[in-house]
Amino acid sequence: MTPEQLAAILADNPDLAQANAQPARLPKAVPAPMPAASSLENEFIQLWGWLSGPIMEPEYRFHPTRRWRFDFAHVGAKVAIEVEGGTRTNGRHSRHAGFRGDCEKYNAAILHGWRVFRLTSDMIDADNLQPIIRFILE
Repeated sequence: MTPEQLAAILADNPDLAQANAQPARLPKAVPAPMPAASSLENEFIQLWGWLSGPIMEPEYRFHPTRRWRFDFAHVGAKVAIEVEGGTRTNGRHSRHAGFRGDCEKYNAAILHGWRVFRLTSDMIDADNLQPIIRFILE
């Protein structure tokens, strides 16, 4: 996230900014980055905290027999968020075998009552996360 994007979020959400806070500093309520998470997942974590999103469980294993995990899950609402990296670089999610595996996982999740939001790197912004937060909190 660029300093300009962060400043725009603070401008739209004045309650997030403290009187003496610098725009590049995170409020205390934002969870610390996860050491094993990708930089994209850490960007999601920081922005989610800025937007006062509900607590999400990282790397949540949702399936009773398969080792599938969601990047982030709100277990009570059965809402999952998948951060899809490598979509512009012929990464795992955009090659046939990886894409097919993702489809199998997401179809199984739906059959188990989950709602899955998939986000590409350029979708990790307030415009995309705020509706998901409202959806979970409803």
